Amino acid sequence: MLSDGTRLRAPIAFPTMRDRKIVAVSPLTCYGEGCLDGTRVMFDRALAVTSTSNALPNADTSRT
Repeated sequence: MLSDGTRLRAPIAFPTMRDRKIVAVSPLTCYGEGCLDGTRVMFDRALAVTSTSNALPNADTSRT
């Protein structure tokens, strides 16, 4: 989840478990070559928010 509350969902199949056994698997949101662009956008978006929030403010040296 990004700091602005946006949820990032990776294209992954999640299992349904009962008694420590997999009884079902959710369908993938995408698969194959079509997932590359979506996954890249997800990471680019997360990195852009991270680099913006980690940026140091400019020091104000005019008050010295």
